[in-house]
Amino acid sequence: MGLAFASGMAAVTAVLMVYKTGDHLIVVEDCYGGTYRVINKEFINLGLTVTFVDGSDIDEIVQAITPATKAILVETPSNYI
Repeated sequence: MGLAFASGMAAVTAVLMVYKTGDHLIVVEDCYGGTYRVINKEFINLGLTVTFVDGSDIDEIVQAITPATKAILVETPSNYI
């Protein structure tokens, strides 16, 4: 199965719609600004919990994993220069 979207944010939003209240996501802290905003302005209100991590630090990612963690969201290229 394949899906096509008109924009990256449409794709990100569709992926985030899979999760439900109480689910935890780990997201790289240098994600696209639109991704950061849609998570913090919309999906937090729907009961998702999110931990932003340094995606280059495996130990930080591992430490952020909880029993409620359902996904690790990594975007590339990053917003770091």
